Amino acid sequence: MRSDGSEKRRLTNDRIADGSPAWSPDGERIAFAHTPGSGSEEAKGVIVVMNADGSSRVEITDHSGTEDIVYDSLPDWSPDGSLIAFTRARFVRTGEASGDIYTIDPAGDGERLLIENAAEPAWSPDGSRIAFASARDRFGETCFHDCSLSGEIYVADADGMGARRLTRSEASDSSPAWSPDGRSIAFTSDRSNRAKHEYEIYVMPADGDDVRRLTTSDVWDLSPAWR
Repeated sequence: MRSDGSEKRRLTNDRIADGSPAWSPDGERIAFAHTPGSGSEEAKGVIVVMNADGSSRVEITDHSGTEDIVYDSLPDWSPDGSLIAFTRARFVRTGEASGDIYTIDPAGDGERLLIENAAEPAWSPDGSRIAFASARDRFGETCFHDCSLSGEIYVADADGMGARRLTRSEASDSSPAWSPDGRSIAFTSDRSNRAKHEYEIYVMPADGDDVRRLTTSDVWDLSPAWR
């Protein structure tokens, strides 16, 4: 659809959940998460790349050889279009779960584990760094019906090395998004009211200093994106 919401056009047409679309830098292709078997124990999430008009769909990740429940989601293209970073969540039959960031090329070759214990990759505009969310430092806890470790925002070099924590809050920080000039990172957090999980949008310099709140509302504000 257009940026004003007009001229909506359907690109996928099946009974399977499709989500997390991401445009290639040249605007010619879209990567997205495709989940066959949604709602069943046989569910598997894969990354699909298609042309911008919905044609020529190719599943570039594959889990046919594993008995674990695996979900690939949240694809993000590198600025030069040569790689797609994505989150892989794996649930083994013992009930344990893990999440890591992988990269793969748009044809489905060269899959590589990039960052362990990480999710929601976001390439910097110059392609030199990746921001991501992780609970690796076990700094806080977020509780709804059950409790889990709170995520925080990190940044690493494009090769996955040199990971550095940017936020230091016991709240749930997630969904990092770089500004076009690479100087700032917006993200989602409930730090304003952890008890009521009031998720708002925040922004900080790319070095993590001077976190500033951008939204104030009585509904959840999630998944920031820069124009």
